[in-house]
Amino acid sequence: MKLSTGIEFASTGMKEINVEVNWNKLKRSDKSSSESIVSLPAGEFTFRKLSLPFGDKRKVFSLVEEELSYSLAFGIENSSWDFIISPSGEAYAFIAIKEIVKKYREHIKDCEITALARSAIFSGYNNCIVLDFGASKITAVGIHEGFIDLAFVISSGGNDIDKAIASVNNISIVEAKDIKEREGLQNQEFSKVITDSLKIVKQKKYDTEKIVITGGCALAEGFKELVENTLKKEVVFMQFPSGISPYLDAVAFGTAIRFKYPNLSLNFAEEKEKKGGFPYFYFACFLIPMILWVISVGLEANYYKEQVSIYTNAISEKIKKEIPNKKIQNPVRDLTQLIKSKNKNSTLANTKILDVLSLIGEASKGLDNSNSVSIYDVSYDGSNIVIFGEADSIPDVDKIREYVQKSFPSAKMTEGNTLKTKRINFTLKISSKKNKEK
Repeated sequence: MKLSTGIEFASTGMKEINVEVNWNKLKRSDKSSSESIVSLPAGEFTFRKLSLPFGDKRKVFSLVEEELSYSLAFGIENSSWDFIISPSGEAYAFIAIKEIVKKYREHIKDCEITALARSAIFSGYNNCIVLDFGASKITAVGIHEGFIDLAFVISSGGNDIDKAIASVNNISIVEAKDIKEREGLQNQEFSKVITDSLKIVKQKKYDTEKIVITGGCALAEGFKELVENTLKKEVVFMQFPSGISPYLDAVAFGTAIRFKYPNLSLNFAEEKEKKGGFPYFYFACFLIPMILWVISVGLEANYYKEQVSIYTNAISEKIKKEIPNKKIQNPVRDLTQLIKSKNKNSTLANTKILDVLSLIGEASKGLDNSNSVSIYDVSYDGSNIVIFGEADSIPDVDKIREYVQKSFPSAKMTEGNTLKTKRINFTLKISSKKNKEK
């Protein structure tokens, strides 16, 4: 029997799913695994899609590392990164700032994007785009032939609907949330926020057969029909085992079944090394005990008993280092509470910096000289993300500002004096207060 626990830290709380596999049959379990798999939120990392000019998989690591070394504004030395390779010969790289990853430590073994893709593939959708309508953002994942082909995040969600309703009616957020849940899409502000977000999805012009929707907002009556009418595609919900919500549990469930689709697995906490043929050696070493495990029920029981003890002791030691005076009663539960408390202390700036820098990179590709834009400093002054850079001309600066404002309407750009090199200094400010974004 295989038991795995997937955890998602969402804006509205923590979700945990325990999945049990016995004789290749998968179901929700009441038992907690000794090892919890934490999913890194999509707003805290960025993505790069790279074409591979060769089929030698041993060279892929070097290629991805080289591409990221000069394309990341914050530097690869400050990044934790991983990648997966598609059957069509493309590498999809996922990058997060090391400081963000540190708060989760070695328990990160997944990310929200791959978890959503895994949930959709489990549901039988191999050619689709998944839209997860959450409280603080909309996460989009394109899947082609059972593999990730597209990923992006829209900084708009249920919280923005609450704020829009509260502002129009001059009422509290609590009252606005009640109106949102009671009126649903009949409320003009609810409908507008979702429709505007779907327009951004439509602009991507992603060719797909189906739209798979999930998330809290998808519970609203008529939501499926609105998405169908806007995107002109068939819309469906996830198909999960009994006891798992197709609306709310997609990320946690996808994280829990990480072992089921190893080609969609990431591990941000692992230090990347050029290991050559070593993975085959480790696979061979792992295969022998697995054969013995299948043959002997007794060995299976002893093996899991030993693993539970190892993981429990390791988790207990980790908690003692973080909170020396804490009395440990349930190591797994205490660990999840510790990670959850750390997650609450993260700033919204961390969740946006990567997306902003990625947007600047996308905008620069549309300029006459795609290498003309340089970012030389990124800071956070407590209320604003501030990015300093250079460009060839003021029109180039305007194009960058207009591109960024599509996702961050609060973005403001100021140009500095012309340098001796005739390049333009610019300063990009984006408010970190969520009520400034739509």
